[in-house]
Amino acid sequence: MSPIDDELRLLLRSRAAAVLPASDPLLGIERRARTIRRNRVTASVAGAALAVAAIAVAVPALVPDRDARPSLVGATPSPSLEPSPSLAPSAAATPALAGPLDPTHPWPYRGDRSLLADTASLQQEWAAVHPGSTLTPLYGEVYESSKRPQITFVSTGGGDRWGVATSSDAGWTFLHDEGLAAGTKVLMAALPADEVPRLLVVAAPATAQLEYAAHGTDWKPLTDVQPGIAYTPLQGDTSADQVRGLDGNGDIDHPLFIGPAPDFAGPTSSPSVAPSYRPSNYLEWQTRGTVDPRLEDQAVSAYAQAQGVPTAVVGHHVLWGGTDKAGRNLLFMEAWVGGGQAQTFGFVSTGEPFLGPVLGKTPDVLAYLASGAPGTGTDVLVVLPRLGAGPFSYAASATAAYQPVGNARSDLNNAAVIYRDPKASSDRLRVLGGDGIKVLYDGPVQPLLCGVSGCG
Repeated sequence: MSPIDDELRLLLRSRAAAVLPASDPLLGIERRARTIRRNRVTASVAGAALAVAAIAVAVPALVPDRDARPSLVGATPSPSLEPSPSLAPSAAATPALAGPLDPTHPWPYRGDRSLLADTASLQQEWAAVHPGSTLTPLYGEVYESSKRPQITFVSTGGGDRWGVATSSDAGWTFLHDEGLAAGTKVLMAALPADEVPRLLVVAAPATAQLEYAAHGTDWKPLTDVQPGIAYTPLQGDTSADQVRGLDGNGDIDHPLFIGPAPDFAGPTSSPSVAPSYRPSNYLEWQTRGTVDPRLEDQAVSAYAQAQGVPTAVVGHHVLWGGTDKAGRNLLFMEAWVGGGQAQTFGFVSTGEPFLGPVLGKTPDVLAYLASGAPGTGTDVLVVLPRLGAGPFSYAASATAAYQPVGNARSDLNNAAVIYRDPKASSDRLRVLGGDGIKVLYDGPVQPLLCGVSGCG
């Protein structure tokens, strides 16, 4: 080895401590130097000088005339040098990947893709509550406790919104329904669970870490179920709890987002008392008829069982209570799972449930169908018009004449119990306004009995 090589070797060793190589950088430089020398036409002094000059580019301090060659500051390292493992992806690129949720170009779907096959029915039920809206799924899973599908989605049309829906024997129930503010970087929903509510956190897939702080001080990382998606139980007083998301650099001083965790809005009292939470489609109708408290509790339990949730997270409001000619007690109510939308639900003292449709904003008439008592040969149809409606009539078929049913004018008991042919399919109902002239509804009964999973 020549003296100049020895000198270079000593100088490079002295500078090695300031470099963080992934492998021995000195060996790499030596290999480069040897390659350069082998590629020279001759081993003359001029060739050696060129090899030294090539090395001197990487070590500018050794070259007197630094301006004679272009600087390599910021240039891409040579392929023969391995990048340092301490280098992280550019932090500047992370916020763009983990930026706000644009409902027109939402984050990619994560989770169980097989659940996407049934989103047509979900779209239909969502549009019934929010006309003109179109939803896009963001995350899907089968909730382990209930074994039922659950889909988180964003929707456009009629106002940007997002929600969480779960499937049941009755179809889809909306566990969460909320407007989407511009610039939203994280979606959070307090959802019902078996023992304590659970918090769902959905952020962009590029969010490197989600964290939760009980009382806003003790930050703990959450375990992702999917990139940017995590759950945590909500226990005790959650009024000061916080959630934050970090980028790949883990910079706690500049988080991608930070904010309060939502409190669970489910019922705080016994099932027979409506919770403080009321759905946006809550029906402000007074209770009519006579309500059996024991039957009311049984109906709430039956609804919770049908939805696959604990009774404690079910809210309800009784619309009507009465009896049929066989002496059975009947109850008709609106019910919902905390955070979701209200739907009609009927129950008979013999244990038969009726899962009705999700309520529209201002229905003119509701209907509830129950099987008749043994030996009667008829079903029981309960017709409940809105308060202020006038006379209403029933026709047993498409060609039969209308016959008056219920009270002639509106009061707290203007409901009717009709004994309907079990084979009826074209019977009709007509509901007039309080003036007895304006027609509020004139059509078949069957659509009024169509719940979220089919028609009664």
